[in-house]
Amino acid sequence: MADPTGEFFETLEERGHGALPGEARGTVRFDVTRDTGTEHWYVDIHSDGISVSHTGKDPADSVVQTDRHTCDLLVTGATTIVAAILRNRVRVQGNLLLILAFRQFFPDAPSARDPRVAGRAR
Repeated sequence: MADPTGEFFETLEERGHGALPGEARGTVRFDVTRDTGTEHWYVDIHSDGISVSHTGKDPADSVVQTDRHTCDLLVTGATTIVAAILRNRVRVQGNLLLILAFRQFFPDAPSARDPRVAGRAR
């Protein structure tokens, strides 16, 4: 069985270089509850890019807590982090602005279209 969450975090470093605005700095810890326990992903956003690991040296600036199913929906674009927060499927502690900056790494919904392209088609 495929692991969308694992694949997302394992490829994040190569996709994250230079992608965030200069003021977005900090560490986000994702706590993903699975059948066997809780998996932790530490995402360190720094001036050189992004580093991802399962352990963190320092306390995280933001903590995102969710279950595996919801995290899979986030990393496949089936839902957004803001919608998941409003539905109480994701809990966030700490720096919410860092999470809002990070959300650009989550993919768009598979059916999403750029409104400028849709407008030109009419």
